Amino acid sequence: MLLISSPSAAPHTRTDDDTCHLSLSFVAQRFLRLARQGGVAAGDISLPDLYRSPASRRFLPGAEEGPERLTHLCVASWDCAQQLFLAERNILHLSWEQPAVSDPSCAAGFKNNMLDTLKVYDKIWACADFVNAALQRQGLSSLTFPTPICAPREDKKRYREVEQLVYTLREAIFSPVFNIPGEFIRGEKYHAGDWKRLLALVGQARQNGGASFFLTQGNMGDARKNILAVLLGFSLFAAENPRAVLLVKTHRTMRSIYAELGPHVRKFFGWGPWGNKNIFIIPANLDEEEQSYLYDMADYYVCCPIAEGQNIPLQEAIQHNCYPVSPLHTAMSEYLDAGLVAEIESRPVSLPPLEYCNAPLPEYIGHISDPLDIADACQRAVDTDEETKRRHIRTLQQEYLNKYTYELLATRLEEALEA
Repeated sequence: MLLISSPSAAPHTRTDDDTCHLSLSFVAQRFLRLARQGGVAAGDISLPDLYRSPASRRFLPGAEEGPERLTHLCVASWDCAQQLFLAERNILHLSWEQPAVSDPSCAAGFKNNMLDTLKVYDKIWACADFVNAALQRQGLSSLTFPTPICAPREDKKRYREVEQLVYTLREAIFSPVFNIPGEFIRGEKYHAGDWKRLLALVGQARQNGGASFFLTQGNMGDARKNILAVLLGFSLFAAENPRAVLLVKTHRTMRSIYAELGPHVRKFFGWGPWGNKNIFIIPANLDEEEQSYLYDMADYYVCCPIAEGQNIPLQEAIQHNCYPVSPLHTAMSEYLDAGLVAEIESRPVSLPPLEYCNAPLPEYIGHISDPLDIADACQRAVDTDEETKRRHIRTLQQEYLNKYTYELLATRLEEALEA
């Protein structure tokens, strides 16, 4: 019996009912589905339930079989994975984006020691090869086992020509990056369903020679995602390409978006009007089908994180035939090729770890890109002819991303559980 735990799943809520895309509970949901697809008996539970009291454990899936028949897979960030379950084996699936794990000599100012936390697990599944190498250098028992990615549904249509409705809705949709109307704060009344209906409307729009549709996603409050640089770089690109549209998918509420971007709006965007009709922000959670629909609408996926352990949205966007506009570093260098993408140039820099990962590291290695480089990569993407882009996408899907699919990982699961 495989028991999958996650700190993000609400108590008494099954992860396969969860609609918070790309959270830790979403990753737990993926592994639950993978186990069932691979013929492995599996259940799930939230970490608060798991640790509440010994008495609560008798209600756990598989508890009647006894701990000697149970394998626990913890899907959590390292600082939320400090307790184990009474099981035959405890495995941690580690999402991590640095080429090193914590150094005990750098523990001052940090609450916990990452290395000590990792050592209590029988096995660690790393999200990428470079993370696995870092774990093994510390003598930890680990292997590479990424989160499975979803392929597009066969019956899904692609919605490429979205210009007409996007332009007719400009007064109804606002971009909090550039235009903040007086009714902005009242936007809090909108619910996730309103934004989902908006997506449906945009996706149904049709017009020959439609806009170039770019997509990016990530929480603006997460400095690792570097969303502000993407917004500025795309704005520079849109100044020369007014028919280009960027849709920003985020989990933030409108009020928090305003709080986070307000100072940057005044500093970076207040001096010019260009781009103010080309960026739209959708602050909503999407389920798997809606997320797939969002990918299907886009022609390009643009991102510029400073470090990544896997970058599932980028992988899934490519699976949905979006052309990637991305840097090549950390995990992304394991499945992207410079000749097959519109590469964003980046350079490694040393950053303060307390601001980026809260792990006791001597430094956080980030990869920084200039907004001009982002704009240049977007331009190269649209300048590449359609047949070349289709050929590049097929190569990435068949030669690089195949190892992240449910079909392949299901064949590895039982072996990984016993390794």
